[in-house]
Amino acid sequence: MNIEKLKKIDEITKQRIEDKRLVSACYAICQNNEKIYENAFGYADIENKIPLGPDTEMRLASMTKPITGVALMKVVEEGRVSLDDKVSKYILSFKNMNVAIMDDKGKITGQYPCRNEIEVRDLLNQASGLGEGEAGNRAWKDYHIKDGDTLADIVPKFGDQLLDFEPRTNFIYSWTQAFDTAAYIVELVTGTEFEEYILKNILHPIGCYDTVYTPNEEQRSRLMKMYDARDGKITEIDMGGKIFGDVPLSYKAAGAGMIGTLNDYMKFAGMLYNEGEFNGARVLKPGTVKLMRTVSNVNLPDDFVEAWGLSMRVIGRRTETQLLPEGTFGWSGAYGTHFIIDPADKIYAVYMKNLLDGGGAGADTAREFERVIMEAL
Repeated sequence: MNIEKLKKIDEITKQRIEDKRLVSACYAICQNNEKIYENAFGYADIENKIPLGPDTEMRLASMTKPITGVALMKVVEEGRVSLDDKVSKYILSFKNMNVAIMDDKGKITGQYPCRNEIEVRDLLNQASGLGEGEAGNRAWKDYHIKDGDTLADIVPKFGDQLLDFEPRTNFIYSWTQAFDTAAYIVELVTGTEFEEYILKNILHPIGCYDTVYTPNEEQRSRLMKMYDARDGKITEIDMGGKIFGDVPLSYKAAGAGMIGTLNDYMKFAGMLYNEGEFNGARVLKPGTVKLMRTVSNVNLPDDFVEAWGLSMRVIGRRTETQLLPEGTFGWSGAYGTHFIIDPADKIYAVYMKNLLDGGGAGADTAREFERVIMEAL
């Protein structure tokens, strides 16, 4: 790896901050299990001039999903759940669901009984129909989740909503409903509240003590303020004490609700890179991680560029605009977090920013980060 070429990401980051298109960012890159590059620029709190750093708490948004995926795969590995199980085995309301009929403008015009029951695997590879289409978005708004509500209060209601498509015939991104269902299954089969389960069985064993749903006072003091960056202007956003959108802290949104630090997420990414083990602590078996990073969507063309494994995107091939090699996996968050694991080049890397308009998986900052790493090889 050419370290001098990696410095390009510093130049890009500083220029974005100067142009007020970015408030701050931090990132780290490992190759062959050695950290070869790390840096941070900008502020976690502009008003009080608190610099951003690798221990700054950041909203992970959808980078929560791979953590949920590991949790579900752990109970699968233990034989408590099968990926082929119907979700209704655990949550009866999922037994007789209906699929929305859409017109050519994407509006709901009717419904029909679902032919394929949702299976556990579908929850992680975006093939459940609990998506971000017209039906899924409308249903989510109708739940009116309030402070005090938990997964147990809300997830069974998902069985009454219309699906955006017949399970396993398509895949549409599910920002949290499918993953919340997965998390609730973990709660049911382990008898343990979801956050408690992932802390005890996944995060704490590998040394991640700052990745949580419910930050304590000290962690909240390190939480980056939320900002919006538009038209050359930085605006502070009041999140009202919440972590993601208007979701209350009592509801452990398994697709978007956690905070964490760069240091912590590098450990989590390192665990996946090392096939389920980090610093002597084994979280998953190698075969389980391999399954997670294997594309499992149906109806894909032979020349697909990227698709879904179990809770993460997986790269199918390089193109002029998608520079990562086949088999690279990882994901992003709506507020601008991003990580990749590239087994071919023995790399794992994490990029962290928090902006209300962070761009998610399509963020320019994510693509720039990937491009600089690939050009440095």
